[in-house]
Amino acid sequence: MSKEDLTTQPTIETVLARINQIGEQINGRMDTLAQEVTALRQELKERIDALRQELNARIDALRQELRGRIDVLDERTKRMLDELDSIKRRLQIMAGNELESGELVARLLDRIERVEAKVP
Repeated sequence: MSKEDLTTQPTIETVLARINQIGEQINGRMDTLAQEVTALRQELKERIDALRQELNARIDALRQELRGRIDVLDERTKRMLDELDSIKRRLQIMAGNELESGELVARLLDRIERVEAKVP
């Protein structure tokens, strides 16, 4: 190596200083990225919580609607069963009084019992 080559090349101290500078820049960028990741995680958590609340509210609304519909159906079923009982009693009275053909009344009573057996 010539003397010129030694004077134009950077010294070890210069190289180490540059490596330290690059390391500090990398560390700074890593810190920035870590902060950004933390912020994104927080934002994601908040969005998930908001969606969960929205979903729970929708589920509750659907439950209430379903309960209302079930109540209506229960009431209709009760009225139908009450009416069926009333018809059954009238038919039994008619059969007892022999106002109608006994066979017809017996068939009607049999049909009513089959319908009642199907209704929960």
